[in-house]
Amino acid sequence: MYVTLDGPEATGKTTLLNLLVDELRKEGYSVLLTKEPGSTHSKLCQEWRNQLLNTTEAIDPITELMLFMVDRSHHMNSVIKPNVKHSIVLSDRSAISGYVYGVSNGVPGKKITDALELISQIKPDISFVSHADFNWSMEKMTSRGTLDRVEQMGREFHKKIHKEFREIRHNKFLNWNVMALPETSVNDAKEIVKQMKEKILQAIKERGTDEQYKV
Repeated sequence: MYVTLDGPEATGKTTLLNLLVDELRKEGYSVLLTKEPGSTHSKLCQEWRNQLLNTTEAIDPITELMLFMVDRSHHMNSVIKPNVKHSIVLSDRSAISGYVYGVSNGVPGKKITDALELISQIKPDISFVSHADFNWSMEKMTSRGTLDRVEQMGREFHKKIHKEFREIRHNKFLNWNVMALPETSVNDAKEIVKQMKEKILQAIKERGTDEQYKV
């Protein structure tokens, strides 16, 4: 099973995923937690993440998008595909983020979706999208101290990111099953995770068996 969580910076994705992993493992499920870009299960992906997020060299929007695509393609083939048949693969970010960040950076949406369809060989069973109040998330992000290159791209850029993520569930993104989560800035993380867990267990039940995902 393949489940993704996307959303703007500092909207609680890491907290939600860590809680969700614990909840699913308590139920006896095999869970693989990964991320894009820079999956900890791939040295290449980690190298590409470092180049993308920490370089001081200017990168134009198309080049940036292509570098993210390279990471995503390798992540799909080396991490996701080998594990979805026997584990619940939870990914922090997916093609949805690739689309949102690309569009917000001025790349035409049709060009992005054409490229993503080529490398998104497996559709997520569920795609969650996190949300939070913009000012709340900006304060949370800047309080981290050192920011990476994308986090430093400015307030107006991040406003576009928030707007695109709020609209993504309405534009039938690659025909994925997208579910918007309650805002993390005003809702308890444990309650949000409860909803995510119920949605995942429902999807497993609809398949007729959960033994293939058990440890």
